[in-house]
Amino acid sequence: AIVRKLPAVETLGAATVICSDKTGTLTRNEMTVRAIASAGALVEVGGSGYAPEGEFTAEGAPLVRTPHLRDAVGKTLQAAALANDAALVNSDGRWLVQGDPTEGALIVAARKFGVTESDLSRFPRIAEIPFTSERKRHTTVHRDPEDAGALRVFVKGAPEILLGKCRYRWEDGKAAPLGDERRADLAR
Repeated sequence: AIVRKLPAVETLGAATVICSDKTGTLTRNEMTVRAIASAGALVEVGGSGYAPEGEFTAEGAPLVRTPHLRDAVGKTLQAAALANDAALVNSDGRWLVQGDPTEGALIVAARKFGVTESDLSRFPRIAEIPFTSERKRHTTVHRDPEDAGALRVFVKGAPEILLGKCRYRWEDGKAAPLGDERRADLAR
């Protein structure tokens, strides 16, 4: 530890829990997904902490009322959960994440939405390219449950990196070309 004044270190001896993050703000080492930008809309996610409870709304209305948006958010959260190494566990009635808090927040959001372990197990992982600061993305390769010989690749990472590699976007329930102008809009 690097400190400016010795008394700051002396008080550490009485502490049982010390929490901090990169900004120095005290936290519980928990992250929560609050919003998802998908299919041209901002979807708000209710709930806090790691409990898989909370509603999804768009412009104040339950997400159930907009099927195309609900489908896009479902695909987004499925990809986030599959390109993920964290696990959500209930230990003595308390929800905990094993793994990185950021990945944990994505797993929790997927569970809130209704993506289950059973849903994810349909896509057996066969390969992975871990996140690195150079690549700025995490990639996993899975068997496609709908086509025995096909593979599906799921990637999560820095938006500017991912957008630069995308050729299509999901809009109104189907894939549409992603042109440079739309890519620039999404990057903002």
